[in-house]
Amino acid sequence: MSGAPRMAAGFFDQPAFSVFEPAVRERLAALAHFPAPHELRALTQGMHSALEPWFDFALQDADALEIAGGYDALIAQSSRIPTRAGSFHDLLGALVWLHFPALKTAIHRVHLAARSACKGEKVTVTFVLIPSAVNAFTALSPSFVMGTLTTTFL
Repeated sequence: MSGAPRMAAGFFDQPAFSVFEPAVRERLAALAHFPAPHELRALTQGMHSALEPWFDFALQDADALEIAGGYDALIAQSSRIPTRAGSFHDLLGALVWLHFPALKTAIHRVHLAARSACKGEKVTVTFVLIPSAVNAFTALSPSFVMGTLTTTFL
């Protein structure tokens, strides 16, 4: 992919990325290019997960996002995660979807429900991640994902 950023050597060796499987980090480091959306699922091939991903990744289309009614609505309609080419933000988001598919699916469903319920009013939802809940969503130790996530819907 020409013009796309490339990961610097050792990029995924930083402690913040230790939650991602070593094999996935190695596959990313071995790429001679920034991964395209259609290549993302293959990065986690053979990785154990609490839930087999029901989704794939597709190049983000702004018109499709608008027609669908936003990110979560498009995912619900297409089973495709809109992904911007060459975006580190979207690459890391994809890695979270792939490593924690049940957790991301649960958050995605709450987003859909909150958007439907708020009907133009501001609604704030706080997710509290506790060990017993996290264990149900991941096959990994919960110690690195405990905390809260707050999302506001308009």
